[in-house]
Amino acid sequence: MAYTMDTKVGELLKDNGAVKILEKYAPGVSKNPMIGLAKGMTIKSLLAMPQAKEAGITEEMVKKVLAEINALMAQADFYTDAWRDRRPGLLAEHGELTKALQASEDEWLQVQAEIETLEV
Repeated sequence: MAYTMDTKVGELLKDNGAVKILEKYAPGVSKNPMIGLAKGMTIKSLLAMPQAKEAGITEEMVKKVLAEINALMAQADFYTDAWRDRRPGLLAEHGELTKALQASEDEWLQVQAEIETLEV
């Protein structure tokens, strides 16, 4: 199963590969005492919180994480036994982030269309 914007933060934190990537973009996030409060939240609901913006967690960050996962999956040895334990979580995260990106783009297009009707 791929991680998506509907994935709970706690699920991400169980995946060592995901934690390494999160730490790369938001150092200390997995060790922050407040992260316990977010474990039951989805990524989408976390991103909607003002505290997420203050912590530097943005849609752009999600795109960077997706790009990194894509690069990892493109490595020839990704499909060997060396990645056997992490591969399902990474593939799941890839799928979820892809869906989240599409949903964000769809929402942007809808808002843009609404703005254009107001400008007339």
